[in-house]
Amino acid sequence: MKNYTKKPVTIQAVQWNGANIKELAKFMQTEEDGNWVQELDLESMPHNTTLQGTHWIFDDSVLMIKTLEGLMMASKGDFIIRGIKGEYYPCKPDIFELTYNQETKGLSKLQEFILCSLEAPTFLVDTFTHIFFDPKSGKFFFMEVFIPYDEIIELIDKNIIEYVGIKGHQGEQMLSYTKKS
Repeated sequence: MKNYTKKPVTIQAVQWNGANIKELAKFMQTEEDGNWVQELDLESMPHNTTLQGTHWIFDDSVLMIKTLEGLMMASKGDFIIRGIKGEYYPCKPDIFELTYNQETKGLSKLQEFILCSLEAPTFLVDTFTHIFFDPKSGKFFFMEVFIPYDEIIELIDKNIIEYVGIKGHQGEQMLSYTKKS
């Protein structure tokens, strides 16, 4: 028996939330599908309407993906992946999270370091798994070091980290952020 390592490839994916059919239709749209997806108005459609594109079928809240192996049903929460040859397939969220990391193109070295640290499996305290915002000083800090405000705001704006609540830290109540799951 031989061991194999998956080659690093960049894929595109959209997570199916049970209601974002328009986003998925645009993601999987081909020239054969035409432009009807842009005009799709789900609110005005009858309840049992069937929609179909080249790579997908949507019928009464059930999403089916036409894969290389045949039709596969996508469950709410699944990621729909466009593979390296343009093929589509659903992937369970737990497998997706173990297999893929969000691309960090355009991030500073400091932002990449923070994200890498937040992703690392750890038994450490919140200091190493959360970014804190101190409302008194108006500053963010991570691993007990103040981080430039713009660096963290950009991660929030790009939907890479998210607010998770108020936590007590160093005797103060602080806003806590961590990597979006």
